[in-house]
Amino acid sequence: MNLCLGYVRRDVTLRRIGPKLTDDFGAGISLLCQQFHRPLRARLPKKHEVWYNGIMVGYRYYGDDIVPWRTHPTPTDEDFTYKEPNTRALRELTRTGDTVIVIGGGWGVTSVAAATQAGPHGTVIAYDGSLERVRYCRRTAGFNGVADRVDVRHEIVAHSNRLNGINTGSAERLPPSELPSCDIMELDCEGAETDILREMESNPRVVIVETHGFHGAPTADTTAILRDCGYDIMSRDPVGDSKYARNNDAYVLVATRT
Repeated sequence: MNLCLGYVRRDVTLRRIGPKLTDDFGAGISLLCQQFHRPLRARLPKKHEVWYNGIMVGYRYYGDDIVPWRTHPTPTDEDFTYKEPNTRALRELTRTGDTVIVIGGGWGVTSVAAATQAGPHGTVIAYDGSLERVRYCRRTAGFNGVADRVDVRHEIVAHSNRLNGINTGSAERLPPSELPSCDIMELDCEGAETDILREMESNPRVVIVETHGFHGAPTADTTAILRDCGYDIMSRDPVGDSKYARNNDAYVLVATRT
């Protein structure tokens, strides 16, 4: 009887700690990949360059298919449509010598597109609250030869509904009213767009904004704010495919001053 009870107790204990062991193992693998990524991955032979919408963002390395890098964000595939409406608008509307503000630097693709169009006398200021994305943005600017005119700042403009769990490091919050003046502003900041548009004192010639209805910045509200500020909506393109955009209320609006 005691033997049976001991077996039952051991079985119950294993059932209780089993999932934790699995979770700990998965977390350990993820941590190992992250620790291995920066110091060692760059020493592997390069397989090919990775380009997002005509802008180089990194390299694919031999060994990427073996080590589970996908637990750590890295560029792994070609993507000719990444932020296509945003980059198209920046390429068409940025003038030589413009000052462009990018809120939500991400991979740095839109920052590089703007810097390329603005030329050597132009300036791009990119903000991101994620320490990792700040590194990505700076690296992409370097890959594309525009690091001298892309100023990447580790600051959180207004707020973001998706910063929980992201390494923000020493990032400070910047009130939208303290944003510098600019000619063009591009926003992709996961729900902070409407607050920034309401509170900013800058009057850019062009505003390019991704709406995020599922994060509290719906397209209808964003459109109304832009019109109240004296902008005309030039275009509205879906983020991703039309079904995704419709289900998540995610669009790219391009607006110019009347």
